[in-house]
Amino acid sequence: MHSLAMFISRIFLILPNTIQSLIAKFVGLAVWAAVSSRRKSMMFKNIREIFHTTESEAYQIGKASITRFGGMLADLLQYPRLSKENIAEMVNFQGLEHLKSALDCGKGAVMVTGHCGNWELLGAALAYQGFPMVAVTKRQRNLSFDRFINVFRHILPDVTVLYKDNLRDVIRALGENKIPLIFIDVDGHDTGVFVKFFDRWTSTPPGAAVLARMCGCPIVPAFISQASNGKHHITLQAPIWVDNSVNKETVIYNTMQHLSSILEQHIRRLPHEWFWLQDRWRTKKNE
Repeated sequence: MHSLAMFISRIFLILPNTIQSLIAKFVGLAVWAAVSSRRKSMMFKNIREIFHTTESEAYQIGKASITRFGGMLADLLQYPRLSKENIAEMVNFQGLEHLKSALDCGKGAVMVTGHCGNWELLGAALAYQGFPMVAVTKRQRNLSFDRFINVFRHILPDVTVLYKDNLRDVIRALGENKIPLIFIDVDGHDTGVFVKFFDRWTSTPPGAAVLARMCGCPIVPAFISQASNGKHHITLQAPIWVDNSVNKETVIYNTMQHLSSILEQHIRRLPHEWFWLQDRWRTKKNE
């Protein structure tokens, strides 16, 4: 898989930029065509109910959310040419001082984000800035695609890839003053904590709050978005510290509610950049 991935990347990188853009657009449209009508209907319904949009507006947001995957793949194929010296051509940064100050505690930092913008590039770009990133990810159902993505993740400088079930390794990484990158916008199922997200009770994985409380480290919200000229922008917010003066259940709820509200504000600004296709509100709260 490594040889195939590198071959595809080399071929892609020698193509003119106009051809690269056309390929990215074609892949995005192909992904859109492959999505089932049932999944699209669920996505449009959520967008209409949350933003009170027309069907046409919901369609535009939803389609833009999915066709972006062509550009995300194109960015992934760029990884072999990236370096600390040229990463600024692709990404600019705001708030790096927040991440630096978070690491000053010597206990690592939990970075939280959502499936917004090119989330794969978020950790990669920060790694090229010298930050010891740990990608805490979910194994893809398609194992071949999972291995394909991991080829590019592993060529990044000082990046560790861990799957969600490796909690012990995540704790060890924090002890080594590293930065696990955790997504808080996936369904937490029966083990999640219910918080309000877009005015709906939403099961949310509590891992970020649990780790911060257990390890005494800060939480740093981070987001990546893309400008009309194609350049990506990463924003890092001020560290959030878990209040251990209250009981465990309360502090985890308060922390995850706060983080979910921060994520919601970002999505409201850039709704077309969030991954609406997931059934975020699948698990219902028992009233």
